[in-house]
Amino acid sequence: MIKNKLPSSCDALVIGSGSTALISALKIKDLKPDWSVWVVEKTQSLGGTSAYSGGGIWMPGHSFLENPENDLVETQKYLKTLDPSLDDTQVNAYLETSPRVFEYMRSKGIQLEGSIDYPDYYPGNEGFSFGRTIFPAVYKSSRKIRSLLREKPYFFLPFTLNELTEWGPHRIKKWNKTLLTKRAVAGHFTMGQALIGFQLEACNNAGVNIALGCNAEGLLIHNSEVTGVVVNGKTISSPVVIMGCGGFAHNPDLYQYTKAVRPVLSVAPEECETGGGLALALDAGLKIGNSYCWWTPIMKLFSEGEKKPGPDLWAYHGLLYDRCWPGGIMVNGEGRRFINESANYNAVGSVLATDKDPDLDNVWLIWGDYYVKNYVRGVVSKYQPAKKYMNKSKNADELASKIGVPASNLKETLERWNKMA
Repeated sequence: MIKNKLPSSCDALVIGSGSTALISALKIKDLKPDWSVWVVEKTQSLGGTSAYSGGGIWMPGHSFLENPENDLVETQKYLKTLDPSLDDTQVNAYLETSPRVFEYMRSKGIQLEGSIDYPDYYPGNEGFSFGRTIFPAVYKSSRKIRSLLREKPYFFLPFTLNELTEWGPHRIKKWNKTLLTKRAVAGHFTMGQALIGFQLEACNNAGVNIALGCNAEGLLIHNSEVTGVVVNGKTISSPVVIMGCGGFAHNPDLYQYTKAVRPVLSVAPEECETGGGLALALDAGLKIGNSYCWWTPIMKLFSEGEKKPGPDLWAYHGLLYDRCWPGGIMVNGEGRRFINESANYNAVGSVLATDKDPDLDNVWLIWGDYYVKNYVRGVVSKYQPAKKYMNKSKNADELASKIGVPASNLKETLERWNKMA
């Protein structure tokens, strides 16, 4: 599967090794068994940002649902309510294809499971439902493939999302610690790493070639058609080129396309500083159709002046659950609550990234005693003391001084919130 020498030509070349890249390579090889299909990955590990993710795929109409056909009808309503400008042809194509992709993945040994009450992200929309997102099962197979997967930080424990839902993310005493320990020792993977593991195994069985340490430096174009790619200074001609290599990565010059008005971070590996697929496309003269991004709010896991603890994924924490539990609120630089903390992470992240209000340059998540005693704070459990980067205070005046917001506003916000609660 892993090749050390690049070809001068191939039938299909896929750039990147995330979930979309791998399933594209697999399908091409399935359609054309005699073709030489290559995946080129810039880093020395596989999975892209997909390996960092929860591994969930939004696949309406999948066969785990009670009434798949009716679900597709309701999903069409949901999508049109979500964005009336969506093209009907594209929506219909997505809804028609989604169940087929689901069954195709399963036919290739990619083990999937339905989610327990995982909701769509906009519950007020017509057609909203639960369970459309599916997740990978636990990946336990090939040690060789597991050794190639992109590593996650230590605080990503090997539970599935369904297990986390059943146990309760904050009910640490109810977690099956024996099971988690056995998985960790055995090197078994869940969520995004599991999805990549299953897909890599399928690609390996199909005969897809994969090369590591390969930097795609530019697309070759002749008569307005892509004819190949320059990889590590070498020209590889190919009639089919798939860019599954992400967006702007760590290229600050490309952030302008996101409409962000304050600094943003990417969870792409640190080696991906040139800009991934977006840079390749722009350099080739292609244009951006929209500026939609998938945002999430994050918190720093280190204090001002303290050394950053490793790559961004190790140094920042995505606020998936932490915003939503009772006893916590978010306030801006004026010490005022400005958003529904329990809105989906894309909606909250979008406000933090793109809203021009200068008060959003200084945002804090505040936890009261009830929260601290019952829930997890970032990567800190309720059984652990506050970290240095957390401003622990005895009262609102002291906290306001530490986080740099007007004390009168903060006290008024807390009093109003507590009264409503």
